[in-house]
Amino acid sequence: MHSAAHIPRVRSATPRDIRALTRLCRAAAGPGDYVLAYLREMITAREILVAEERGRIAAMMGVTPCLDRALWLGQARTHPDFRRQGYAQRLVEAARVRARREGRPALRLWTSERNLAARRLAEATGFRRVAVFTRRVASTRRGPSGLRTSRRVAVALRLWRRSLFCRQGKGYISYQWHFLPLTQKVLKKMAARSELLVGQKIAVVLWPEDERKTAFAAVLAGGQQGLTAARQAAGERGYAAVQTFLPRDPRIVRWARRAGFFKGSWGTRAVLYERRV
Repeated sequence: MHSAAHIPRVRSATPRDIRALTRLCRAAAGPGDYVLAYLREMITAREILVAEERGRIAAMMGVTPCLDRALWLGQARTHPDFRRQGYAQRLVEAARVRARREGRPALRLWTSERNLAARRLAEATGFRRVAVFTRRVASTRRGPSGLRTSRRVAVALRLWRRSLFCRQGKGYISYQWHFLPLTQKVLKKMAARSELLVGQKIAVVLWPEDERKTAFAAVLAGGQQGLTAARQAAGERGYAAVQTFLPRDPRIVRWARRAGFFKGSWGTRAVLYERRV
């Protein structure tokens, strides 16, 4: 552990840190670390916190605002020379202080169910386990989806609240690589972006993943038919593939399989954690 005389300094990363952060990511996660492709973008948006020990960056953590203003914690990397010395905990605490100062509702993160160290860190820093999700992927499917862009937020919310997706996900959905509780206010923002699609007893939120030919879907209601419609709606909009996070429930997983969705290469047991601020 650190001595009292050498409490690590926590600050936002700046463009001057790019080389040090690149070295950190490669040392912590290997040369193929996906975070390397996003470092400059995240630094520009002031979305990386770093912990320094005597001028050396020991650890980093991404801190990104969600649509409901909560802060999403991700991209946690600690240099092998500094592991198990409390750096990640200090970054979490700095994020909590920021969230409280800015009047944000919560901190959230997810980690693999198999990652015991990350789960222990979350639970030791005051996070509660919300639900387990699984990432599923599919090629798009030809055929009319029966879904149309809608501003009918109240209708979609009623369908959502009655669905197994809502119950098993404890009221949370995946959206833009984060998870958040689906409320009327949040769904109105999605509808304003033309991302809410509604059909007969089916509701889906669909948005593009970066600039690629892949869509991301949050199926709110409709069971297996809703999942099939999501594939078709993505195809109607010119996407080649679609992916989703679903509550890891046996019935929902069967629906996904029958609708043509398969396990992703990662995120198959994603445990969502939240800490209210």
